[in-house]
Amino acid sequence: MSHEVLELKRRQETLGQAQQAPGRFDIYSSIHKALRCYMGEVLAAVGRVDIDDDAEVEETASQVRGLIDVLSMHLDVENRFLHVAMHDRSPGSADKTAVDHAGHERSFERLEALSGEAQFRTGDLRRAAVQQLYRELAVFIAENLEHMNYEEVENNAVLWLTHTDAELRQVEQAIVSGLSPEKKATVMRWMISSLSPAERAELLSKVRQSAPAPAFEGILAIAKRTLSERDWTKLAAGLGILPIAA
Repeated sequence: MSHEVLELKRRQETLGQAQQAPGRFDIYSSIHKALRCYMGEVLAAVGRVDIDDDAEVEETASQVRGLIDVLSMHLDVENRFLHVAMHDRSPGSADKTAVDHAGHERSFERLEALSGEAQFRTGDLRRAAVQQLYRELAVFIAENLEHMNYEEVENNAVLWLTHTDAELRQVEQAIVSGLSPEKKATVMRWMISSLSPAERAELLSKVRQSAPAPAFEGILAIAKRTLSERDWTKLAAGLGILPIAA
């Protein structure tokens, strides 16, 4: 058996062990939950839009553009932070997801164009544009769900082999600190919606430790508006606070 085959076999075995490593910090988990939730909500909005209501069509097109903006931001930070971290210690290990990202950028341009057609066309042309937007957005989301799963399995395996949890948390902090307040608020809104009660309480506990009090109160207000009464009560209990007024 050649050295190259032996090395590939060793790497596959090592990656398999890393994929099963319990308790490691998963840098993808929370943001990917948020994006899955966001994509599903926007797809549903496009599917049910009233094409005879100009204001509703405009609002829905704006939702599509807002989603694309957040997805583009997420792609950019993965390229600049996670892919760089992987390549530095395991050259070539992020090549597949980098190729996927190039395809996503082309999809963003297409979906942007379709959202504009849906907004500014009328009658049968608008109906056709909305139908096309819905189908192409659905296909993009399906592909992106597979892509995110690959990252959570294969890219995480590389990151866990090459980085400590402390180093990965430093990478996450660098990503978060580089976001605008508007982007942070949008991401937080969808994270709050998508995380489990325990994950949600852990996230907001960390935010409370690092954010100024007014900023934390603003996030609590987002949670209050976003969550069901049951989930809000669980969050308030997890944070040890009294529920705030709606």
